[in-house]
Amino acid sequence: MEPNLPTFDVIAIGELLVDLIGADPEGTLEKTSTFERQQGGSPANLVRTAALAGCRTAIIASVGNDGLGDFLKRELDEAGVDTDFVRTTKHAPTSCVLLSRSAGTSEFIAYRHADMHLDISQVDAEVLRDARIVHTTAFALSREPARSTILSLFRIAKDGGAKRSIDVNYAPRIWPDRDEAISILKDVVGNASYVKVSDDDLRRLFGPTDQGVRGVHRLHDWGAESVCLTRGPDGCRVSWNDGASHAELPATPVPDIADATGAGDAFWGGFLSAQIRNCTPAEGARIGMEVAAQKLKSIGPLTSLGPIDGLNNG
Repeated sequence: MEPNLPTFDVIAIGELLVDLIGADPEGTLEKTSTFERQQGGSPANLVRTAALAGCRTAIIASVGNDGLGDFLKRELDEAGVDTDFVRTTKHAPTSCVLLSRSAGTSEFIAYRHADMHLDISQVDAEVLRDARIVHTTAFALSREPARSTILSLFRIAKDGGAKRSIDVNYAPRIWPDRDEAISILKDVVGNASYVKVSDDDLRRLFGPTDQGVRGVHRLHDWGAESVCLTRGPDGCRVSWNDGASHAELPATPVPDIADATGAGDAFWGGFLSAQIRNCTPAEGARIGMEVAAQKLKSIGPLTSLGPIDGLNNG
């Protein structure tokens, strides 16, 4: 590796966008008139969380040549995330997502523009080969040219020995061709060290036949090494050794939930940070649940992280 190139614990590839979150608790998008601007995008939320946990992180993303793109880069810079691999494109404005504010699954509308314009030239191959974990999402893989770029970068990461991670955050409105989605995701999941999926994701991807544990087994059949199934207030299930071992963990109680947007990203940021520290998958899931609980107390991405045993407090 060239001497001036940095080494990262976690590199995320994918959507960096503006979340416009409804100000009305439990309000629908139809009835919400006021929105709060937040830095968003699942990969961005994840590396922001991992940076708070003490990991060296970076994001490979694309924003527009506009004020919103400047806002997003500033937010991540101030959070300690390396933004040297964020492309500013003149061909599209910064992407935005409108979300209802909710304690559960939010209603959303995505306006996708610059986030799709990823290019393999944004990052030196050696940076990926030398990373410990490289992460992406189904959202990012749903559109070209981002998809081809991410698949190429993942192959480079694999060749270098980096662990690969994916959040299977599938939604039909983002990726209408479900058969195409399954074909692409089967390849990425089959080469992944760590896979995160929610109950909602499995229902949307596989329908009524392969939900819950059945859906997790299907992901292991594809080749996933470790799978975390998040279940909202019902906690999570983590399985590893290609599905041979598993643990069930309760959710950390949060009496007053401010907003659930990004809670899964916070969970996965905690989990991957724990893997960097050589925690077991079960320990990582426990840490992830505690990180997610802290995020649920506020609107927007995490801005601080309190003490968590095994992560930043022992």
